[in-house]
Amino acid sequence: MYTSILLVAVGGFLITANIAIPMIKKNISSFQNRKPVNVNQIAAAEPNSNENTLPEIKQENETLKALIKEKLNSFPKDQKWSVFLYDLNEGGVVNINSDQIYSSASLYKLFLLEGLESKLPFDKWAKTRLPDRMTVKDCVEAMLKTSDSACAEHLGDYVGWDGIDELNAKSGFVKSKVSSNPGRKSTAAEAGELLIRLKKGQVLSDKARRFVFDALYQQSNAKGMTLGCNDCRVADKLGEAGGIAHNAGVVTHGSRSYVLVIMSENGTFEQIADITKLIESI
Repeated sequence: MYTSILLVAVGGFLITANIAIPMIKKNISSFQNRKPVNVNQIAAAEPNSNENTLPEIKQENETLKALIKEKLNSFPKDQKWSVFLYDLNEGGVVNINSDQIYSSASLYKLFLLEGLESKLPFDKWAKTRLPDRMTVKDCVEAMLKTSDSACAEHLGDYVGWDGIDELNAKSGFVKSKVSSNPGRKSTAAEAGELLIRLKKGQVLSDKARRFVFDALYQQSNAKGMTLGCNDCRVADKLGEAGGIAHNAGVVTHGSRSYVLVIMSENGTFEQIADITKLIESI
């Protein structure tokens, strides 16, 4: 279910927009011999959520949006870009073509998580094995840390692709599809809204949420927004395939914390880093 709200941020981002925040085949895996995540240690890396703390509603800052648009307009004309930004402290939102539908590349893997825990509670992830004999827990970690596509396929088959799409649609993600027919799709706004709900503890149980973020903080391939802010803590997922360069994550720099999703066709991760540098300079 969508809720339409007017938002703006202070202390970094000032914005208003009507956004929708939802209520919300097999290959041998390449993920082997990795040190398992200790769930009892995750709390130190990812703090407890505070889903009951709602940001103050404010008004849009056109200056920030204009600066990002100016940067995008400086890029080659054969590129297509979408940006979604949400200030987790103040609630402000920036939307630039954020409802444009793209091939999601590996970002679809984030949309498997709610369906997975709906079928299998987190405390059973380490006890349940998939066809290649990896546990569900190990496969989720591989899917997020190393973008292991074989694991994503196993998890999707285990939960049921159509069922995942149905659950996501009920949660408000009506433009995002994980089934491969007719193709995996998403938007910057919906990927951003999913990260907002993950961060606020509104999608997964708290232990599952912290496990997911611990994996996202340990990306094996550092580029895009991670290189755009060397002093930031970034929990992100990359999407890369045939002219697609996407980056979706949570960026924390001191007391400043925001969800940022940048999606592009014919763009590069170097350009995504430049956009992040611009945001960090404001």
